[in-house]
Amino acid sequence: MRSILALLLLSTTPALAEGPAAIEGRVELKRRPTDGPVVVYVDGEGPDFSTPLNGRVEQRNLAFAPGSAVVSVDSVVDFPNEDNVLHNVFSLTPGSEFDLQEYGAGRTRSWEPAQAGEVEIYCNRHEDMAMKILVLPNAWYAQVEADGSFKIEGVSPGSHTLVAWSASHWEQRIDVSVPEEGAVQASFALKRRPADIPHTNKFGLPYYR
Repeated sequence: MRSILALLLLSTTPALAEGPAAIEGRVELKRRPTDGPVVVYVDGEGPDFSTPLNGRVEQRNLAFAPGSAVVSVDSVVDFPNEDNVLHNVFSLTPGSEFDLQEYGAGRTRSWEPAQAGEVEIYCNRHEDMAMKILVLPNAWYAQVEADGSFKIEGVSPGSHTLVAWSASHWEQRIDVSVPEEGAVQASFALKRRPADIPHTNKFGLPYYR
């Protein structure tokens, strides 16, 4: 239930408005749907969030729940252990490396992302536990609706790089020119990426089977 509430909070968190212009359009997911949020955001410099977009990822039934999440730079992501075994959450993503070490049932440890971008997260004790977190660089973003539509309001006029992201698909980037007023249209078709990509443990070595 807490994971569902966290996703609902994400879907209702508005982007920070700064002007009359907007970016709107549609995102098509090729070959398979996603089981997590799909977002479109403006890369690079932009307004800060009025409050950090924090996250909560439970470790439950030897899996991360939810399997993907979206947070902001300088937020806090909690990783409570809801299993009766030890877990060790870590990431080797360049610039976003962290290691929460081993901890047991009922305990929570946290990570504070300081760099924007996609972060691959694993458990050092359980090879099949894997997830992705997108760290947003600024508040110009929107969660894609069920019908594939999105709208980012209050974007400053000028040239921007727009990114569409899903944990189950390869991201896509396009350049847009935002007018002084009104909306610019943008569309994406995201291609499915492999569901299982081999990875190492936190020491850069294969997992013991």
